[in-house]
Amino acid sequence: MNNRLRIAALALGFALILVYLTASLTSYFSRLPESNCTTSPVSSLWSADHAYQATLLKKDCSLGETIFYSVRIDNPTWFLRIEIEEDPYPDQAIEPAMKWDSHKLEIEIPAKAFIGSTERREDDLTIVRTYIPRNP
Repeated sequence: MNNRLRIAALALGFALILVYLTASLTSYFSRLPESNCTTSPVSSLWSADHAYQATLLKKDCSLGETIFYSVRIDNPTWFLRIEIEEDPYPDQAIEPAMKWDSHKLEIEIPAKAFIGSTERREDDLTIVRTYIPRNP
Protein backbone atom coordinates (compact mmCIF):
# COMPACT_ATOMS: atom_id res chain seq x y z
CA MET A 1 0.00 0.00 0.00
CA ASN A 2 2.90 2.36 0.81
CA ASN A 3 4.43 1.83 -2.65
CA ARG A 4 1.12 2.75 -4.30
CA LEU A 5 0.97 6.01 -2.33
CA ARG A 6 4.55 6.86 -3.29
CA ILE A 7 3.85 6.17 -6.94
CA ALA A 8 0.65 8.25 -6.82
CA ALA A 9 2.48 11.12 -5.10
CA LEU A 10 5.27 11.01 -7.71
CA ALA A 11 2.74 10.93 -10.54
CA LEU A 12 0.87 13.88 -9.05
CA GLY A 13 4.12 15.82 -8.62
CA PHE A 14 5.12 15.06 -12.20
CA ALA A 15 1.69 16.17 -13.46
CA LEU A 16 1.94 19.47 -11.55
CA ILE A 17 5.41 20.12 -12.97
CA LEU A 18 4.06 19.45 -16.49
CA VAL A 19 1.18 21.89 -15.98
CA TYR A 20 3.57 24.57 -14.71
CA LEU A 21 6.00 24.03 -17.60
CA THR A 22 3.18 24.13 -20.15
CA ALA A 23 1.89 27.44 -18.77
CA SER A 24 5.41 28.91 -18.65
CA LEU A 25 6.27 27.81 -22.18
CA THR A 26 2.95 29.08 -23.54
CA SER A 27 3.62 32.47 -21.97
CA TYR A 28 7.19 32.50 -23.32
CA PHE A 29 6.24 31.56 -26.87
CA SER A 30 3.32 33.97 -26.96
CA ARG A 31 5.74 36.79 -26.10
CA LEU A 32 8.08 35.99 -28.98
CA PRO A 33 7.88 38.53 -31.80
CA GLU A 34 4.94 37.78 -34.11
CA SER A 35 4.39 34.29 -32.70
CA ASN A 36 0.71 33.63 -33.41
CA CYS A 37 0.06 37.35 -32.95
CA THR A 38 -1.95 39.97 -34.77
CA THR A 39 -1.62 43.70 -34.16
CA SER A 40 -4.51 46.05 -34.86
CA PRO A 41 -5.43 49.64 -33.99
CA VAL A 42 -7.94 50.07 -31.16
CA SER A 43 -8.39 53.83 -31.18
CA SER A 44 -6.79 56.95 -32.58
CA LEU A 45 -6.62 60.45 -31.12
CA TRP A 46 -5.29 63.72 -32.55
CA SER A 47 -3.73 66.53 -30.54
CA ALA A 48 -5.82 69.74 -30.63
CA ASP A 49 -3.65 71.32 -33.35
CA HIS A 50 -3.38 68.04 -35.33
CA ALA A 51 0.41 68.11 -34.99
CA TYR A 52 0.42 64.59 -33.46
CA GLN A 53 -1.72 61.51 -33.80
CA ALA A 54 -1.66 58.81 -31.12
CA THR A 55 -2.89 55.34 -32.05
CA LEU A 56 -3.49 52.67 -29.42
CA LEU A 57 -2.40 49.29 -30.79
CA LYS A 58 -3.50 45.91 -29.47
CA LYS A 59 -1.29 42.86 -30.02
CA ASP A 60 -3.45 39.75 -29.63
CA CYS A 61 -1.50 36.51 -29.30
CA SER A 62 -2.77 32.94 -29.34
CA LEU A 63 -6.40 33.92 -29.93
CA GLY A 64 -6.68 36.26 -26.96
CA GLU A 65 -4.64 34.23 -24.50
CA THR A 66 -2.09 37.03 -24.18
CA ILE A 67 -2.68 40.70 -25.02
CA PHE A 68 -0.16 43.55 -25.21
CA TYR A 69 -0.75 47.25 -25.80
CA SER A 70 1.46 49.91 -27.35
CA VAL A 71 0.98 53.48 -28.56
CA ARG A 72 2.23 54.80 -31.89
CA ILE A 73 2.66 58.55 -32.12
CA ASP A 74 2.94 60.11 -35.58
CA ASN A 75 3.77 63.58 -36.79
CA PRO A 76 4.60 64.63 -40.37
CA THR A 77 8.33 63.80 -40.13
CA TRP A 78 8.69 60.91 -37.67
CA PHE A 79 6.90 58.34 -35.57
CA LEU A 80 7.49 56.84 -32.16
CA ARG A 81 6.21 53.60 -30.65
CA ILE A 82 5.78 53.30 -26.89
CA GLU A 83 5.39 49.84 -25.35
CA ILE A 84 3.03 49.64 -22.38
CA GLU A 85 4.29 47.62 -19.41
CA GLU A 86 1.65 45.24 -18.11
CA ASP A 87 0.97 43.10 -15.10
CA PRO A 88 2.85 39.80 -15.23
CA TYR A 89 1.25 36.60 -16.48
CA PRO A 90 -1.45 35.31 -15.77
CA ASP A 91 -3.13 38.74 -15.38
CA GLN A 92 -4.57 40.02 -18.67
CA ALA A 93 -3.80 43.54 -19.83
CA ILE A 94 -6.63 46.06 -19.61
CA GLU A 95 -7.00 48.65 -22.36
CA PRO A 96 -5.25 51.93 -21.45
CA ALA A 97 -6.96 55.31 -21.81
CA MET A 98 -5.37 58.21 -23.70
CA LYS A 99 -6.00 61.95 -23.73
CA TRP A 100 -4.21 64.99 -25.12
CA ASP A 101 -3.48 68.22 -23.27
CA SER A 102 -1.86 70.45 -25.90
CA HIS A 103 1.35 68.54 -26.83
CA LYS A 104 1.18 66.31 -23.77
CA LEU A 105 -0.15 62.77 -24.25
CA GLU A 106 -1.43 61.22 -21.04
CA ILE A 107 -1.79 57.43 -20.98
CA GLU A 108 -3.59 55.86 -18.01
CA ILE A 109 -2.79 52.18 -17.55
CA PRO A 110 -4.77 50.00 -15.11
CA ALA A 111 -2.29 47.79 -13.21
CA LYS A 112 -1.79 45.79 -10.04
CA ALA A 113 2.00 45.37 -10.16
CA PHE A 114 2.96 48.93 -11.14
CA ILE A 115 2.35 52.29 -9.47
CA GLY A 116 3.38 55.84 -10.24
CA SER A 117 4.10 57.54 -13.53
CA THR A 118 6.88 58.06 -16.06
CA GLU A 119 7.45 61.05 -18.30
CA ARG A 120 9.30 61.18 -21.62
CA ARG A 121 10.05 64.18 -23.82
CA GLU A 122 10.58 64.15 -27.58
CA ASP A 123 11.00 67.61 -29.15
CA ASP A 124 7.93 69.58 -27.98
CA LEU A 125 6.00 66.38 -27.15
CA THR A 126 5.62 65.04 -23.61
CA ILE A 127 4.37 61.50 -22.99
CA VAL A 128 3.17 60.64 -19.48
CA ARG A 129 2.36 57.03 -18.57
CA THR A 130 0.43 56.78 -15.30
CA TYR A 131 -0.32 53.45 -13.65
CA ILE A 132 -3.64 53.50 -11.85
CA PRO A 133 -5.02 50.80 -9.52
CA ARG A 134 -7.07 48.25 -11.41
CA ASN A 135 -10.22 46.64 -10.11
CA PRO A 136 -9.73 42.98 -9.12
